[in-house]
Amino acid sequence: MRLYDFCARTTEGGVFWVDINNKAIAALAESRAINVGEQLNIQNLVNRYITADVPHVDYDLQNDEVLCKCLG
Repeated sequence: MRLYDFCARTTEGGVFWVDINNKAIAALAESRAINVGEQLNIQNLVNRYITADVPHVDYDLQNDEVLCKCLG
């Protein structure tokens, strides 16, 4: 894997990560991995606009939401 192709963040609900090499935004929740892009019906956008820039995933505890910066 190339440097910066992978970024992960743990939250109260699971683990979220961005994998630039496989063009995926994924999560591990309840002992199973899911492709968030497919689950939210945005995988076509992810495939088209995901960039090789440094991805960043953050968790907003106050609003209980995952913030992902990986699309150009």
